[in-house]
Amino acid sequence: MKNNDLGLSITLLALAVLLIAPLAAAQQFGFVQPSFFGDIALSHSGGRYPGSDDDDEDSPSAQGWSEPQAPSESTAPLTIRRLESSSLESLHLELATAMAPDESTRAPLLQALRSGEMAAQFDELLRYNQMDPTDLADALTAYTVVMWLIVNDQLDGQSDPARLKAVSEQIGPQFRASPELRALSPEQRAAEYERVAAMSLYGIAAYTAFEQEGDRSAKAQLQSAVQESMQRVGWDLAALDITHRGFEPRR
Repeated sequence: MKNNDLGLSITLLALAVLLIAPLAAAQQFGFVQPSFFGDIALSHSGGRYPGSDDDDEDSPSAQGWSEPQAPSESTAPLTIRRLESSSLESLHLELATAMAPDESTRAPLLQALRSGEMAAQFDELLRYNQMDPTDLADALTAYTVVMWLIVNDQLDGQSDPARLKAVSEQIGPQFRASPELRALSPEQRAAEYERVAAMSLYGIAAYTAFEQEGDRSAKAQLQSAVQESMQRVGWDLAALDITHRGFEPRR
């Protein structure tokens, strides 16, 4: 999954530049996880990934990597029904505040959310990587991959469609089989899609800006913030590789 081939819009690249100043301090990286993401990562991936907190010696994490298991039956996509921007105002305010604590940079970010620019760019990111932007499971899969690419400094690396497909086939069904996600209405899934889209593009924009500026320290802080955020919900991305089998423990 490459951001350079996608060609992020001028709006988002300009936004990345605006975000450099408030993102310079590690404590100001605000990664707002999807509200259900931790439960899904832990209960539907066949066990916790290496590095998650668990004191039970008999737990999957204590025993090591646990290969995700396929759902017992096929599941339909987690269909999204898009909402009017006005219905998402409270979520947009929450995301803008988390991503841009500085009021001077919050306004353009909020505008990008309200206008649908962020969701539209994430739609294109999914389509470019042969994923379905109307399926929340694909959005969550893409989000996980983007976070992995940031942590492992591979966002600008060569994309391998076969590996991306393997990840999609590995964890996508786990999301689609989740009772929590299936219980959400299409409108509720659309709200979660907005959150996933915003945090994915936020990470890409910040990473891109720091790369262009040659600011290794800021990029390292971003990577640390993403790693810590994902670890809190059971995903130790630094301990995983993406192979032709999907996510596997790094050797």
